[in-house]
Amino acid sequence: MPRYAVAARIPGGLRARRGTSRVTASPQAGAPGAARRSRQTLRREPFSPVHDEDFFYPEAQRAKCLKFLLHLAPYSDALLLTGPPGCGKSCLLQQVATHCSPSWRICQIEADIASDVNTVLQKLADVFLFDASPELSLEKRIADMHKMLKAQRNSALAPVVIIDDAHLVGLPVLHFLASLLDYDDKEDRLMCLILVGRDELKERLSVPSLELLRAKIGHAFELTPFSEEDTRAYIEHRIAVAGGGSEAVLTAAEYKAI
Repeated sequence: MPRYAVAARIPGGLRARRGTSRVTASPQAGAPGAARRSRQTLRREPFSPVHDEDFFYPEAQRAKCLKFLLHLAPYSDALLLTGPPGCGKSCLLQQVATHCSPSWRICQIEADIASDVNTVLQKLADVFLFDASPELSLEKRIADMHKMLKAQRNSALAPVVIIDDAHLVGLPVLHFLASLLDYDDKEDRLMCLILVGRDELKERLSVPSLELLRAKIGHAFELTPFSEEDTRAYIEHRIAVAGGGSEAVLTAAEYKAI
């Protein structure tokens, strides 16, 4: 199974003060008094947690990973994306959703929703439009889902299911997700499952009972922290998009601390 290392660390040492457009370095950045030194007045908050396409930093390996995900998903049963906290997994998923083909039908499920099989099935039914009534047997609901997915595939659509923070998902739900990939027609790929989570997700998937799910994962991607050089370029990119000029935002020591 191919593995790709992709650098994508989001620096935690910067923030935009709430209610202002001034960028400051927080005390965590490691520079004495940095939190009190206003650097520039900007038109937009450069480090808001709200997704904004303009702020995406197309670092070379990260852009390559995005390209792979967009290309491979329609032809894969399952893909795996892992990395430490804050490395940019969610940001990359947002880019996937933004740049994917209009033919994709994406169902993204967060770990807090994926707490039990019935909840996951209902979320899938809301997107893929099949009957997930609790009074139906689990086998019947899965069969109805496969029937609807096949109809969508025959209509040139590409169903994609994304589980974010999958390292928090319990084994019963992971077993259920594996069952969704166990088709009667082995030659007819009905959907792509993208599992996204921290590094411990790989250990969770290693249990013997998830052998089927592991076998379905065709490609695995691993995000790693930015280098010092890329961290600086990332910060400067976001400051520039927010309306900053050429004035240095941080000192060399502050960049190194971040």
